[in-house]
Amino acid sequence: MKEVPVTREWLDEQSRHFREKADFLQEAGMREVEIDEYFRLLFDRYGFTYLQEYKNLPAQAIQPDGWYCALVRYFIHRNETTGEEWQREHSRSFIVTREYERTRALLGKEKCYCSPLIYVGHKRPGKNARAFFAFVIDIDGVQRKGLEFYFKAVSDGRAPAPSMIVSSGSGIHLYFLLDEPLSLNSYSSPMLHYVKTALTTKLWGMCTSIPDPQYQGIFQGYRIPGTQVKKEDGIGEYVKGFVDATGDIPYYTVSMLNRYLIDNKNLSQERPLNKLQLQRLEGMVFDPTRKKTPLEEAKKLWPEWNKKRQQKVDIKSALITIGEQAANYENGKGRWHVKRDLYDWWLRTLRETVGNKVTVGHRYHCLMALAVFAAKCDVPFNELKTDALSLLDYMESLTTDPANHFHKQDVLDALETYKESYRLFPRRLLELNTAIPMPANKRNGRKQKVHLRIARNTQAIIHEADGTDWRKGNGAKSKKDLVFWWRQANPLYGVKGRIEENDDKSRCARECKYMGHRTVIDKNGKKKKVPAEFHLSRTTVEKWWNALPDDMSGVYGGEYLRWISNNEELTEEERKEHYAIVARSIKPSMERFHRNSRITKEILDTVKEYEERTGKRIQDYFVEWLPIKVAFMVDAEMSKDDILKELLK
Repeated sequence: MKEVPVTREWLDEQSRHFREKADFLQEAGMREVEIDEYFRLLFDRYGFTYLQEYKNLPAQAIQPDGWYCALVRYFIHRNETTGEEWQREHSRSFIVTREYERTRALLGKEKCYCSPLIYVGHKRPGKNARAFFAFVIDIDGVQRKGLEFYFKAVSDGRAPAPSMIVSSGSGIHLYFLLDEPLSLNSYSSPMLHYVKTALTTKLWGMCTSIPDPQYQGIFQGYRIPGTQVKKEDGIGEYVKGFVDATGDIPYYTVSMLNRYLIDNKNLSQERPLNKLQLQRLEGMVFDPTRKKTPLEEAKKLWPEWNKKRQQKVDIKSALITIGEQAANYENGKGRWHVKRDLYDWWLRTLRETVGNKVTVGHRYHCLMALAVFAAKCDVPFNELKTDALSLLDYMESLTTDPANHFHKQDVLDALETYKESYRLFPRRLLELNTAIPMPANKRNGRKQKVHLRIARNTQAIIHEADGTDWRKGNGAKSKKDLVFWWRQANPLYGVKGRIEENDDKSRCARECKYMGHRTVIDKNGKKKKVPAEFHLSRTTVEKWWNALPDDMSGVYGGEYLRWISNNEELTEEERKEHYAIVARSIKPSMERFHRNSRITKEILDTVKEYEERTGKRIQDYFVEWLPIKVAFMVDAEMSKDDILKELLK
């Protein structure tokens, strides 16, 4: 392993750069802020605080009064009560409330981080985050000259002026405070991350000579003024925050920041948000005082919304419970299993000695991506840990800065992403974080739908030339015959207009059974298929409810229609229901099949002449199925006179 010595000259140079940055910021008209003022600027707006009182802080992670808290994460190496040294550092959480004086307890602590978000509860998973307060851009390797270039760009209007600057050691954090905090949800979170990525690309080259930007998400935590600078920097200083000395602190909307991205020539992927995206995003202002309408009252105020909501509730109630879904997901059921080829490809990429693309500022994220791929590919954690630690020596050999060694603890921290919640981590973000290309599957610029159409047409041409049919004998057999014959055995069920029509379909799903195979794991751990009986699903019944079987022989037949006509026990309404079933179920296919029949056409013409001559009309419910009835009578070998007598009696 290559050793990068820490010399006295290097330490003095680091301290000098840190002091030069602080001197320049003060010369530029900025003043230093205390830790409590830092939190007040970050989480208060126009005298209104979004944080709850400390005395109302519940023991559980629930906020009963609708107020929230900020969370600080810091690390300790010894027991704070007994002073006992630990072999491995432990993390602790500090809950920030509106009593900002309490935050002075954090002064002097190591590795102390806070994200510009507020949470519900005392834990920091993304699902607990409620509001976003500021864009924070972390730029490494910034010296006084880099700050001069940046402030020149601000004065020229090429970059936004920072609301606050935090000097965290060898780098800086540029804070752009939002005028009003935005709610975090499935739409706003990706949009805010997109804007932050674009801002990072825009500002990185203005402040540092490091070539590859290092991207971070909106949930990232940052060092707090008054806490210790990164220990490896060897500066022995404390993080410092600066704001405008005159109190003229700029606040931004997303639209204001979006304007600086319009002429960004460095952007290859990120583009400014369009008007519709901005309008929707800025409409999601976070308001903790907004009272929710009670459910019973909302049902009366918005009946259409309640109807849609009830449909969703009914669908969920028909499925397994949410708890069972979560348990199945944790056990590997109901989710996509990726081939481990993806994991092996990334591991080979990191182990390449020739042309390796791993860079110093992205080592942690490269191992984080390895853990994400291991979770996607169901690679055991012990195997992942062994593979990751085998890369430690190589990662450390890339070190060029004595303040930036890569330790075993960094590897273990990166492996914390081996969780189910990271299985859906997007490829695009991993590509940005690792600075290593992860190209998507090539389709020559065409969409997947286009490629599938090409493949299907090619397949059809080949089988047409060979005289074969690839569908024959492949795939699950259609269930439309089961549904059709159940309806014939139960002719009074499922008639259109019956109040119980939906119940009839459910009954059909319960009573229709078929034999298939179920995959099980035997005592030796091997998969095998065993015969099993299945019921039809309600969706399958819906699909084939009005469909006809492929083999029409024996369907209904003239005898069934004769029974409908001659059965004196049937009331007129029951007779209509039987005819309605015939008309709806058989007309589309049988009409095409029999309409060209000569005798059928003659009979239909005779009926039409009779109607024109007499002015009478066959009953309305006969008109829909008349061609089909005639066709079946012809199939039953009834004579033409008998058929006409039957129709006109």
